Amino acid sequence: MGASEFPFCEARWHGYPEFASSISAAVILLLGILGSVLVAVHCRNAPVVLLLFSLMTVNGAASFAAHFSGNPNWIRMDEFTISIAAVVIVPLLIHEAIHHPADDPAL
Repeated sequence: MGASEFPFCEARWHGYPEFASSISAAVILLLGILGSVLVAVHCRNAPVVLLLFSLMTVNGAASFAAHFSGNPNWIRMDEFTISIAAVVIVPLLIHEAIHHPADDPAL
């Protein structure tokens, strides 16, 4: 299946590459890298947050490739990485909230 048979976001109107979506995916990628580095350097006891930023980095890369090329395999990878993030991170965050509630009850 070619990219033209798999219209996605802006491609419905003007084809590939999808510049706006590619730029937003690049921002997600850069924020994921920055967050991963900052957490690894300053918050070594935050594995859930590091995992979140790592998944954000992978998703940003896959999303950039999908929106820039329109390749169906990259589109599937974009969908897969965001699904993995939801399936992995949400239960971990719930677990953290239950087993390590904030010290301040107002939070």
